[in-house]
Amino acid sequence: LRPEGSGAFPRNTELEALLTFTADKPAEGLAGVLPDGRTMSVVVHHTFLSLPPDGFTPRAHDPRIGIFTESFKDLSAPYTEPIEQRWIARWRLEKRDPTASVSAPVQPIVYYLDRGLPAPERATVRNAALWWNHAFERAGFRDAIELRDLPVGASFLDARYSGIQWTHRTERAWSIGQSQSDPRTGEILHAVVLLDSHRRRTTDRMWRNLEPRAAGACDAAAIPDFAATVAGPEIAESTLVLQRLAYLTAHEVGHTLGLGHNMAATTFGWGSVMDYLGPHLEARDGALDASDTYPTDIGSYDRLAIEWCYSPAPSAAALETMIAKAAASGVVFPLESDARWNEYDWGPDAAQWLEKSRAVRQVLLGRFGMQQLRAHEPVYSLQERFSLAYLYHRFALLAAQAQVGGEWRTNALAGDGQTPRTPVPLEQQRRALDAILASVTPRELDIPERIALALTPTPDAFTPTRERFASSLDGAFDRFAAARTLAGLALRPLLSPARAGALTQVAPATGVTLEVVLRRVGGLWDAPAEHDPALSDLQRIGQRVALDALLDLA
Repeated sequence: LRPEGSGAFPRNTELEALLTFTADKPAEGLAGVLPDGRTMSVVVHHTFLSLPPDGFTPRAHDPRIGIFTESFKDLSAPYTEPIEQRWIARWRLEKRDPTASVSAPVQPIVYYLDRGLPAPERATVRNAALWWNHAFERAGFRDAIELRDLPVGASFLDARYSGIQWTHRTERAWSIGQSQSDPRTGEILHAVVLLDSHRRRTTDRMWRNLEPRAAGACDAAAIPDFAATVAGPEIAESTLVLQRLAYLTAHEVGHTLGLGHNMAATTFGWGSVMDYLGPHLEARDGALDASDTYPTDIGSYDRLAIEWCYSPAPSAAALETMIAKAAASGVVFPLESDARWNEYDWGPDAAQWLEKSRAVRQVLLGRFGMQQLRAHEPVYSLQERFSLAYLYHRFALLAAQAQVGGEWRTNALAGDGQTPRTPVPLEQQRRALDAILASVTPRELDIPERIALALTPTPDAFTPTRERFASSLDGAFDRFAAARTLAGLALRPLLSPARAGALTQVAPATGVTLEVVLRRVGGLWDAPAEHDPALSDLQRIGQRVALDALLDLA
């Protein structure tokens, strides 16, 4: 039994146990991550939570809105209806004045803030959680969410206290928005958001790559308001750390309100904080425009989802009208296999975004170096940040790859006017393919000598950073290993079996076939435009990565 995860409270009992299992012949993929190849320990948490009073009305799930569900088998359903039924997950909200178009709730959704949250992160988290009240007004509720400080001695294990918990970590990990709901109705009863202190360090590493000169003693505490006015296109790195935390807070709180992801929402602006949002940076004449880096409020899809989910007792026609009106304005929630469903991208044109990301990458690489270090900072710390500059465009590559042989796939219902499947237009696929292959030219794989010489081996008494590239040079920076990583990110998904199948069965209708892609990849063996021995080495690296991928495909 783990005491730190257990407890008895007025509404619930929590029991957490550490269980250890052994196997003589564990699965090959699992054995490699076990300490001795056969023993695995897992934490299992049990919650015994009293059920709520009657009076909550369940709402049936609609696949055109991404809401978490409680599913069950209804064996009494007529044979003309599905046996599996789904109720959406949502809090119990009732209007204090049922006759008013917008009313305060009888009981608001109360989130408690961890007392360990530091400043200015505390103010940022509080403000971002309250963004959701803008959506609840469309659903007819004023101040539906309240933020309070967690009482002294209280625990988030106690179901009386939903809220935002601050956790200390020494490495990267996921943030989480988790909730518990009544399996009979979908009513959310308790929810906790987990934010961690280490995320700021990860974000700071990226923003320090923006710094064009020697960094001063500028940290997050110097800027109490993340929404401070930006003077010019560039913005202080500390402000961006808080902007990233604000979006992350809104995202995880959205999960605890019942919302799942919508990874296609950046195709219509800042459409949803429930997307995975990378920074919207653009290169303009050697400078970086960071004036619209992250959203400062929830998006149009978020407002739709909350209105659809929480509007009191709407008719079926009213719910249908909400979705139709949003779809007419370009607000969509497609299938996860849709070519628009991508993480950390921006805009409706994936090929264009890859080109913009490559331009930003060039600025970052041009600035990267020892001049960005703070006084007395180990030069080795550049190893932690270099991959963030060199692979800055990695998610844009994934978004472009999804276009090649891809389709737009909707959560269509009969009679709603949506087209279930549409191949990505030919010209869009061609431009995506061009942009991907332009990312593996020798010049793109190259790393300036001044950067390579600044990436030193691990100093004495330092723990090697997980962020560094692999090396075959006894700890020294390996330029070829970095190039192989980038070439693999660009080429392997393009030559995967799933992509080949799509190019064989789906894409022929558009003209981008498997043969077309293979011939274009074969262009990696064309004679280089310039005869530079270093670039010839990098060309061979691209060729070898492509060849390995082709052999795996064969």
